[in-house]
Amino acid sequence: MTRSGAEMAGTGTAGEAWRREVEDALSALPGLLGTLDALSRRQKDHIDADDAEALSTLVEDRARVLDALGAALAGIERRRADWSVTAQDRARVQAAIDGVATLANQVALRDRDDAARMRARRDDLARRLAGLGTARQAAGAYASVAPGGPRFQDREG
Repeated sequence: MTRSGAEMAGTGTAGEAWRREVEDALSALPGLLGTLDALSRRQKDHIDADDAEALSTLVEDRARVLDALGAALAGIERRRADWSVTAQDRARVQAAIDGVATLANQVALRDRDDAARMRARRDDLARRLAGLGTARQAAGAYASVAPGGPRFQDREG
């Protein structure tokens, strides 16, 4: 479909619809980013508390926020490629995308630390379980023999 110059510049009906879509996506970003940041910070607390149920719920919430964030960014990117905007609008969009990238890096660093923390907890649990197995074997070795008398008899002599 061919667009008129007015639509490309964001002044026609289609251009206004594009501008609204980008504005809606841009206005959604701060809330989504704030929610993602808060969830990322709470994740550490749930890991440290060994609260698997809360961590599972948090991961589900985080997935929904990431889906919404991805949709907003995709909408901006799609419109940015098709829409001739002013330098000021372009700078606003770029600043929003840069903000997303900065926060994404911070979340990724926290996720890396959280993953290391979860691996350490898993390894500690594996060592404790292995220790329980060793203790059970030792206890079994020193357990008393069940009464029942001799099993073999000398009948010849």
